[in-house]
Amino acid sequence: MSFWGPQCCETNSNAKKREEEGPLGGLFDFFAKCVSPEANSRGNGHMSSAYMNGNGSTVRSVGAFSQAEAPMEFSLDDNSLELLFRRADMNKTGYIERDEGRIMFQELLRHIDPSYRVTPQDMEDMFNFFDQDGDGRIDRVDHRQSMRELLTKYKFGEQALIVVDLQNDFVCGSLKVEGGLDAVRNTNSIRRKFKHVFLTRDWHPRNHCSFHENNPGTQLFQNINLTLPDGEVVDQVMWPTHCVQHTSGADFHPDLVTAKTDIVLDKGLNSAVDSYSGFFDNSHGINPNTGRRSGDTGLCEILRQHNVNEVYCVGLAYDYCVGFTAQDAAECGFRSYLIEDCARAVQPGSKMQMRRQLMEKGVKLIHSSMAPMPRPQPNGAFTMEAVRRAVQSRSAL
Repeated sequence: MSFWGPQCCETNSNAKKREEEGPLGGLFDFFAKCVSPEANSRGNGHMSSAYMNGNGSTVRSVGAFSQAEAPMEFSLDDNSLELLFRRADMNKTGYIERDEGRIMFQELLRHIDPSYRVTPQDMEDMFNFFDQDGDGRIDRVDHRQSMRELLTKYKFGEQALIVVDLQNDFVCGSLKVEGGLDAVRNTNSIRRKFKHVFLTRDWHPRNHCSFHENNPGTQLFQNINLTLPDGEVVDQVMWPTHCVQHTSGADFHPDLVTAKTDIVLDKGLNSAVDSYSGFFDNSHGINPNTGRRSGDTGLCEILRQHNVNEVYCVGLAYDYCVGFTAQDAAECGFRSYLIEDCARAVQPGSKMQMRRQLMEKGVKLIHSSMAPMPRPQPNGAFTMEAVRRAVQSRSAL
């Protein structure tokens, strides 16, 4: 008799398939179907999903996922996790050793995000995460606590709205974008749907390199070759003077709804480098101390501190600051969306070029009626970043 017991009802064909896939092949999908068949019932194009809430009880919800997109879920009660532990403990020692753990982690990450490419460092980090008491092996308590933490807190994460540069100079001032007030109003209509709201703003010094008046001999909106302090040469548009620190043009538009809980990040503070993205400035150098791009605004770190997995970008202008913010969000490992009716562009031509770049980077272009999605989609990069942060926090205690 299989240790799964009669309630699992494993067929011969399923057992053969599992053997062909390897020691733990299909473990989590198979377990989901056997232990919690109601968690994967399908009907009318919807999937019913089960997950654990903060007080340990099972919660069921229905979201509008297609069968291909729907994440497989399974119960996290003690009995179900015991079955998973026994399946992973192939040597029957009562512990999951490092080699057994690697197999389990590969299957676990495949369950979370089939598109994610697992690295050897991921395997090491996952083992350290599961080995909560640091004794070099995973016992039942380690396994049970880690599985619940991973699959409730670090699988889906949270959603955030990033409102880009809805400031007076862009809406009605020196660098007015056509339709900017519509972007403000449409953003107001959706912000209440988000728990986390981040606002970026251009906050330029008077002598900023992007200002036409600071570059004699140039024309407004001309593209020039600008040499940065590190010797890098970049394309730079000659903009009208805009969003100068401590001026009314740099203030958020008065019609924009804000709250005390919103987090504001300034960009473009360096007079020698322009900054379109809310994440980084326009240089492409690498900071040797952090290994990240130069001009890091700190937005990526703050989003991770808030357990954010998905970001939705809106504001001005679509073809510059909003588009580059959405691109950098995707490159930083977040699932990135740009809400098109909550953004406006400087020029139609540059908007079309930006749309192509966004799609190439994997940014989803959506209408505000779709935002936010019913629940964040699983993201292997987010999960592993959260795992590493948890291990580092534990090590610091």
